[in-house]
Amino acid sequence: DVVLLKEGSLGFSIIGGTDHSCTPFGAKEPGIFISH
Repeated sequence: DVVLLKEGSLGFSIIGGTDHSCTPFGAKEPGIFISH
């Protein structure tokens, strides 16, 4: 068994991908954006 204990957020966000546009790359450009 695997136990995952959560005590709050990790403090970062990952958005985007090959089939999803995200803000830093433009509305029509795919990419991955990681922020802390």
